[in-house]
Amino acid sequence: MKKKNIGFILFGIAGLEIITGLISFFVFLWINERLGLPISRLTIIFRITLTFSITISIPIIVGLILVIKFRNE
Repeated sequence: MKKKNIGFILFGIAGLEIITGLISFFVFLWINERLGLPISRLTIIFRITLTFSITISIPIIVGLILVIKFRNE
């Protein structure tokens, strides 16, 4: 696998992770609104922080593994 392909794969993974994070955040707000549950600012901030920390950490970990694996090539 070429290093150029690894970059495109990581870029795609990061983009998909961010999109799914945003979708899950808005679905969370929509479900709470439909159920009539109160949504506090603290809950929204916690949800955004958790979603984006997971979203960003997965491609970084995969990228480090791939860089270490293909470093000698």
